[in-house]
Amino acid sequence: MRSQIMKFLMAMSNAGISPCFTNELEAGEQLVKTIEGSASWCYKDGKIVSANDAFGAANISFFQLNKVEVDSLSMGQFFVTGLTCLIIAGLTNVIKVVDVIAALSCEAAQVNVHSFDASNFEVCRPQRGQMASAFNMRNMLEGSKCSVEKSCVSCFQRIPQVHGPAAELIKNARKSAEIELNSYEAGLLGPESPGNDPSQLSLLLSSLVSCADLLWTNSWQRLTYLESSGECDVVPVLSCPTNDYAGLMRTVSLTEDQLGRELDYALYQLAQQEKAAIDNAVKAGIGAVKTKGPDDNNASIEAQKAFNEKAQHRAALD
Repeated sequence: MRSQIMKFLMAMSNAGISPCFTNELEAGEQLVKTIEGSASWCYKDGKIVSANDAFGAANISFFQLNKVEVDSLSMGQFFVTGLTCLIIAGLTNVIKVVDVIAALSCEAAQVNVHSFDASNFEVCRPQRGQMASAFNMRNMLEGSKCSVEKSCVSCFQRIPQVHGPAAELIKNARKSAEIELNSYEAGLLGPESPGNDPSQLSLLLSSLVSCADLLWTNSWQRLTYLESSGECDVVPVLSCPTNDYAGLMRTVSLTEDQLGRELDYALYQLAQQEKAAIDNAVKAGIGAVKTKGPDDNNASIEAQKAFNEKAQHRAALD
């Protein structure tokens, strides 16, 4: 497509104007009419107004499209391209925090970290993404006093095996999308031009939806374990029909919401555990003060000091 089309769409968006799309099947044709100036109405700042008035006020000129451009826009290929890029952008942000949230859940669940050992991934399972995720988990949980008690259950054991491939897929999808967006047709557009086929991005879109589903499911399992202290046998599937663009767009927001719930509950559990530890320390300090004899003044002073510090810490947490 000509750069003129991109400039028109950017100007339209910056002016707060959007076509009046009635349904997904006719959206391409309606966009063509908007660009060529044959559409009667459009949205301007959320209100339906005359298209001529809105574009005239914004000083945006209509122009005629050639046959290849009309066919490309009418087929709705831009939906697949735009949707894929939006999901890639959303998941790129999500994948940056999933290891952090999972590490907090590991601490809250008090599971050990032996499943993330280098020998399990760098030697036995040398997949780049899994190695990187396991490395992140080891670094974040190194020296943790919480993640030592319980044996690691499956939803925590497989964190690198879910997060690693997801990160690799998103990174590769981003590269592929950038190449596709920067592709162009040799020479002028004409009958012999192959035009744009959305298959490349359609395949990426399917993979990205599956990726979001895996991240959502693994997070849901960890949250279920934290809430019930046991593994859940039934796992709901994040369902987004492939022919529903709005449903596909929800994959990222649903995954973000699920990870947010897991983060909130993990932080809550950690706060409760710390309060319990402070309570125990305070009780131990009181007991030490009461049992000391008159000749142990120094020990009594130290115990009282520890008691005061713990009490202040608890007040700060409250």
